Amino acid sequence: MVKSRPRVQDVLMIAECPSCAWPSPTAVSSHRGVRYLRCVCGQWLISVHGKVVGAAGGTTFSGSNPLAEIAGLRD
Repeated sequence: MVKSRPRVQDVLMIAECPSCAWPSPTAVSSHRGVRYLRCVCGQWLISVHGKVVGAAGGTTFSGSNPLAEIAGLRD
């Protein structure tokens, strides 16, 4: 009998929203190791192999304002 190993996409992923700290955003779509998640607070998250690597919109994920850095504005 051959035992099959669980694939990466079959492994339970636990992510936390960087905006509201909700522990389990809902997976809306996935492509290989990348998952697109939607949190209860409305935040969209991008997770790669179970680690949140990006978020759309206003968030404290990066810790800075990337648009202000590009435009050279100061807070």
